[in-house]
Amino acid sequence: MASKDYPIPDALALLNNNFKASPTAQSGVAGNLQWPEGGNYDYIQIDIVDFVKVTQLTINTAENIIKGSATPVEGESGVATDISQDTSFISNIQSQFKINAAPHGTVILPIPNNVNYSDTPNYTTNNGIIGKMLPKVASQIMSGDGSGEIAKTVQAAAGAGATGAAMSMLDSVAGVGGGSANQVTQNAFGRIQNPYTEQVFNGVNMRTFSFDWKLVPRNSTETIRIKAIIKKLRAMALPDYAGTLGNNDKESGSLSDRWLTIPKIFRISWHQGENGSEIDSLPKLKPCILTGVTVNYTPDAVWATYRGADPVAYTMQLSFTETEIITQTEVINQGF
Repeated sequence: MASKDYPIPDALALLNNNFKASPTAQSGVAGNLQWPEGGNYDYIQIDIVDFVKVTQLTINTAENIIKGSATPVEGESGVATDISQDTSFISNIQSQFKINAAPHGTVILPIPNNVNYSDTPNYTTNNGIIGKMLPKVASQIMSGDGSGEIAKTVQAAAGAGATGAAMSMLDSVAGVGGGSANQVTQNAFGRIQNPYTEQVFNGVNMRTFSFDWKLVPRNSTETIRIKAIIKKLRAMALPDYAGTLGNNDKESGSLSDRWLTIPKIFRISWHQGENGSEIDSLPKLKPCILTGVTVNYTPDAVWATYRGADPVAYTMQLSFTETEIITQTEVINQGF
């Protein structure tokens, strides 16, 4: 059936005239959902795959190769009872292991206008003389120093703590500057107690991304495609019910809600429209979970539709969170 063309704004008509077939987008993974169809525009490719369970991984320590293992056998309790002995708990498995990550289609959209990256190392501010002494104590322990030498270090810390005791007493004196001992010593001596402030590294926060698009169908075929893209993304971000803890459904025909499956994993990449090659000016992304799908069916604050009550435009916002942290080696050598 031929597509029914919709009236479109002049800007979209001009864009439509510049579209050319994109061989990469057209010949990608089975189940591609692309909007707009065709075109040589740069695009974001969202590959949807299964979450890989740890029990699906084994590691050959001699060759340091990660490979798939047999599916574990499930006992009456619903818990896997026959897990290969060489199965290891491996961190960052979603990026390290791809063979068992079954594909569930690909969504291709123009690169959104708001592409922002934010690296957020996590630090906390700590105060106290003990924090200054602990590295020395740790060094003494590693060096095999006797208990006497370590005791001297601890006594030095306790001696410094005497200052803190005096300041606490000043704080407890009624009517002293709102209980601020530092205010007393500042006004009387031009000094305050050194808090020995330091930053303590606590790790790296996982990066989050929020992308949004205004989806304006140019014909009935694109309306169908946009609706399919929205449904696919919403569905893959959600869990399903499962009757058992393993892979075998023992309650066929009567699925129990004892367990929830894990939503899909989203592998995001940036590509050039001309040849489909990756855009290296944008950092790579680790495998992501889709933490939010927001769709507005009245983006212009009015309910406007074509025949069949299909909206003339949609806005869609996707919120992703990476499943793994980024390290300095990955930034320098791998382009993350």
